[in-house]
Parts: sequence; structure tokens; C-alpha cells
Amino acid sequence: MLSFRDSASYYNNQSKKIYIQLEDSIQTGRVLLNIAIIESNFGSYSISDSIVVETLKYINGKRDRTTASVYNCLAIN
Repeated sequence: MLSFRDSASYYNNQSKKIYIQLEDSIQTGRVLLNIAIIESNFGSYSISDSIVVETLKYINGKRDRTTASVYNCLAIN
């Protein structure tokens, strides 16, 4: 049986693959942000930071609210 962290990672990674295929950068960024927040909640701050930096590449200032959440995640870490 998968733990919450494992199942969340699995399904978020599946979503990320789909959004990358669809070339939907905003949704890809949002999924990556969710992964980064989960990693941060489990204390994996360096992993979370690297994912957040990747998220910025996809969001690229397209959504102010999501961009703010990305920087908030970085600040918390």
C-alpha cells in the first residue's frame, strides 16, 4: 500500500507528464508547485527548493497568484 507521500508523488508525476505532453506550462507549473509543497511539508527542503526553481521556468510570470505561491514556498524553506 502506498503512503500519502508516495501516492501524492505518483499521481502528481502522472499529471506532470500529461501536462508536458499537452504543452500546458501553467498546469505543469502548478503540479510542480504541489509536489514542492508536499516535499516541504515532509521536511525535504532542498528537494522542494529545486522543484520550485523548476516551477518558475514553467510559470514564468504568467500567473501572479501562482508566482506568489512559488516564492512563498521558497521563503518557507
